[in-house]
Amino acid sequence: MGQISIADLEGFDPLSEGASVRPDDRSIFEEATRRVVQNILKSYTGYFDVFAELLQNALDAVDRKAASAGADYEPRLWITIDIANRTLRVVDNGTGMTPEELRFCFRPNVSFKSKKQSRGHKGVGATFLAYGYSLIRTFTKTVATGAVGIRLAGGRQWADDQTGAYPRPKMEIEEFGVPELANENSGTAVEINIGPGQRPDLGWWKATTAHQWYQIMRMRTPLGGIYLTGNAAPKVKVTIHVNDFSNTETEEVSNFVEYFYPHEMSEVLPKTKSLSEIRVAVVGLEGDHSKIPQEFKLVDAMYEVWRASDILADDSLFAGQRFEAEQEELIRKHDVSVYGCFLSSSKQWGKYQREILRIRNEPLVFKGGFVIASDYMVQGDINVIPLTSTIGYQANTHVIVHFHDGNPDMGRKVFQPEIRSLAENLSRQVVNIFKKYLYLMREDTGASNVVDDTEVYNWTEAKKAYRNENPLEFLYGGVKLAYAAIPRSEQDVIAVFHELVGMGLIRGIRFLCTSELDQYDSCYVTHYASGADHQFSRENLLGVSPKLISAKESRPYVLEFKFDLDGLIADFAKENKFQDHIKAAVCWQVGENYSENFSVRSYLVGEEGSARQFFGATHSLWHERIKLADIVCVGDLIRFCQQPDVVRAEHATRFKG
Repeated sequence: MGQISIADLEGFDPLSEGASVRPDDRSIFEEATRRVVQNILKSYTGYFDVFAELLQNALDAVDRKAASAGADYEPRLWITIDIANRTLRVVDNGTGMTPEELRFCFRPNVSFKSKKQSRGHKGVGATFLAYGYSLIRTFTKTVATGAVGIRLAGGRQWADDQTGAYPRPKMEIEEFGVPELANENSGTAVEINIGPGQRPDLGWWKATTAHQWYQIMRMRTPLGGIYLTGNAAPKVKVTIHVNDFSNTETEEVSNFVEYFYPHEMSEVLPKTKSLSEIRVAVVGLEGDHSKIPQEFKLVDAMYEVWRASDILADDSLFAGQRFEAEQEELIRKHDVSVYGCFLSSSKQWGKYQREILRIRNEPLVFKGGFVIASDYMVQGDINVIPLTSTIGYQANTHVIVHFHDGNPDMGRKVFQPEIRSLAENLSRQVVNIFKKYLYLMREDTGASNVVDDTEVYNWTEAKKAYRNENPLEFLYGGVKLAYAAIPRSEQDVIAVFHELVGMGLIRGIRFLCTSELDQYDSCYVTHYASGADHQFSRENLLGVSPKLISAKESRPYVLEFKFDLDGLIADFAKENKFQDHIKAAVCWQVGENYSENFSVRSYLVGEEGSARQFFGATHSLWHERIKLADIVCVGDLIRFCQQPDVVRAEHATRFKG
């Protein structure tokens, strides 16, 4: 490949293949290229994916420069989160990019990184950034090639276009203007513009200050590095700048780029001990609790770090937990390390988010479960620990399982089955280890035994305040919904759904039971009689397939209630419930985690509703090419009745089948 100059960037199409494609084959190639890009975009489903890609690239760049630069080099990152103007910007003073690297970095599966020495090296992250958003602007400089700026506009519009109205975007040169790099000899700035209807919504978490965002990014992005095996965390000076909806600006500066480990939540966990400390203090005293030192009683949290050698040692706490030979080999091969923290009460996650972070109450940004980490950063969302007994401790325990070179699949953060299975096994064993020391922990009694009038007053006032901030107003057939606040739990969803049945919005359903004690939540039958306005039509968009209209009652079916559809997917993964048994599901919202193994289609777009089998269902759940269940997303159903065009437009973009 010949030398590429800055001038060669103007008008360059990053997805072009050169002269090897004949003019007659151009349209075929165009669609094939679009499908490759679309598949990459579909693999990025998490809220923090865009943060992760920008930050891991920046951290890799400063690491590479630090490896060869002198002692005077101070690695730096500047992160700007502009909520009001829907932009993210990350600047690093790392190695910078040559014109050749800049020219081809957006092309799928092209990477200039070393697999063994970087956080990301699959060559899909930059493609996601370029074609997942409305505008990407990149500015970079190196000692050898100087400074250059380029923009690529309309990437997402081209990727989503089915009409041929949007041409594939080409690079445009921009004047280099990065104040942060004025006194640096190299570095890169990347700015993403998040267009209307594109994710993430930067205001969604209700985090408006730089300090809030710093903590959140340590929890969920590469800014929270995982260095459990003795590797020193890099010294990087990070400056975070946040501009909120009212254009109020805040700034946070820190040199600490490590994970936010739960035992650091000192505001809600004032008494925290490592398991190593505890074992020394209580050795030989387990049978006589009166002799245990007072500082090791009523502990709020226990934590510990285990390296591969600790896990496999003959005298390890894991020694009673058997590993298969293949799993032992994986632990050695990937130099697996594990962090675990056990809280006396799972309520502390919410308390920290509500009272210390002061962001939206739900869902929890940080909670119990296990996360898989690879290449010094967490990968994907927090997973449920698959306990078979004392499952309540799933929510108390936070486990990190770190694999060196674990190699997840593209943007999905999905690991090979054997790696996930080992992570599940280790997280389960960590819970069992901590359970041996429960006698030291502060009792999780739930509500206080003595509830005075002040506490009750505060509780009712909190509910009233929530209703005022999150009202639910819905009128159907002249009847007003009695539930006055947006649901926050599964019980709320059950109540609202049954009201909708009583109001006649959901028709043709009769319940045989609803139970919280049985394996499944509810059993129902349908009776879609002719002449009862049950059939789908342009005038009855919530109706059912004409094939179901009959004079007979159906056989009994299973229905599940969840606040979020992701909860049902988690039940499938734990085998608490089985996908082949469930005919319908009712939830308030459709989350994101289902996309790892399932897909969701909308009944509210086009003629899709003609296949509906549960009156009022908004979606259908699929595994591969098999339809599993109808879904009533109550939140979307209510909004559809109020603003049908808005909901259709949202579904057309998000749920594409």
